[in-house]
Amino acid sequence: MGAAIVVALGYWVSTREAVEGRAPERSAEAPSTASRPAARPSRVGDGRSFIDSPAPPEHARGAPGDRRQPEHVDANDEGEGEGEGEDEASREARRCAGRISSDEECPFLQPSPEVLREMARCAQVRTDVPPGLLGDQPFHVDPELRSLAQVTEAEERAIAEVGTRVRGELRAEIEPLFVELGLAGEPDAMSVEAMVEAIQARRVVGPIDEERLARLAEGEAARRAIARARAGLDPGESPSTPTARLEFLLAELGDRYERALASELGAERAGELRAAADGWGQRGVAGGRCEDE
Repeated sequence: MGAAIVVALGYWVSTREAVEGRAPERSAEAPSTASRPAARPSRVGDGRSFIDSPAPPEHARGAPGDRRQPEHVDANDEGEGEGEGEDEASREARRCAGRISSDEECPFLQPSPEVLREMARCAQVRTDVPPGLLGDQPFHVDPELRSLAQVTEAEERAIAEVGTRVRGELRAEIEPLFVELGLAGEPDAMSVEAMVEAIQARRVVGPIDEERLARLAEGEAARRAIARARAGLDPGESPSTPTARLEFLLAELGDRYERALASELGAERAGELRAAADGWGQRGVAGGRCEDE
């Protein structure tokens, strides 16, 4: 996403923003293998229970604790801010929870149950989005994905068609949120990304007053519900405001794109493509206050 990055306030951090110098992030590491990756489950959460979307491919469902979402600069990476009584598992969960870079200890798409519970504690939600999906340029296959997953020409055409279709669906869902909020600008002349940025900017632009604090609280409440559901916990109630609805939409976008791709390439191949770099190319994470802070 192109918005300014303030994770504590609920902004989405992405690896692409890091590459472009828009956020103090480390670039995500991708597998170096040249062979076609084996299919594997690719769930990042279960936020879809809050939105009107069909069930994901069977391989993508995972256990109640199999959840993931887009790394932020975190003192936990250096081992700071840890409680004196924490055990090693708790420290590792804290270290992994806010990361978008992928390694064997901290996989992005398949966080451990301990990491999921830590993310629920701090309202952290990971997202992965194909690069360019929300923009206004013709959609095409990410070069990294093409190389890692040995994408064929026929698959490239299918991927481009799916991306264009999903982008249109997103526009139809996000434009009403933009209009409902009465934001400045003509939606028809804006990209999906620009509308998302405008909606998110309401939380950090302007004076710190009750209205702005309420916007922040809405986003955090939605993310906490998503994170708790992904950890197999009771999500509790969540606001149904435009801000909250956007959080749910973004949280399940990686799964949604995979489902759409599965309709053209099959569930196994769609899972392979998503797993090739441990998530679609643009990964991020947004969080909030931790429950004991």
